[in-house]
Amino acid sequence: TTKWCVTSSQSQTPYLQYVLQDTAVVTRWMVLGAARESGGYVARSFKLQYLADDGTWVDADVVDDNQMNKVIRTLSQPITSTRVRLQMIQGEQNEYTTRIYEFAVYGYLKSEDPVGIASPKSSPEGKDSLQEGMGDTFNLAGLRVNNTDQRGIFIQRGKKVLK
Repeated sequence: TTKWCVTSSQSQTPYLQYVLQDTAVVTRWMVLGAARESGGYVARSFKLQYLADDGTWVDADVVDDNQMNKVIRTLSQPITSTRVRLQMIQGEQNEYTTRIYEFAVYGYLKSEDPVGIASPKSSPEGKDSLQEGMGDTFNLAGLRVNNTDQRGIFIQRGKKVLK
């Protein structure tokens, strides 16, 4: 019911910044525009940036000539930082007014780095979870998960998956 709105008289290149409490590893991001109000309110060009150790803003991903109201992107290289921002290049299709309903980043805290997580353990029934159901989804404790709509880190086909 609310949105972030910046008119071109306020700024032609506004940004929306997250200051995170801890260093995070960002793997995906999402922007939801205001097309439900008008098709012309779809954000045309924008980018995800992160603050590097030297204090400069670095482009992690750029979206140009966008026509979609909801944009979900997976980064080819995860970024690690305490600050990320959505930098607008062109806020809507024909003008510079920015209308954004949601901006989100997804990943994990660096202190909870999943690198090196062990393979799933045996299930409580004593059967080897990996051999029994290679296509199944397991939590980090190695137990089979029935509700795959949950968010978090899971193991599928022997590989870590972030949902």
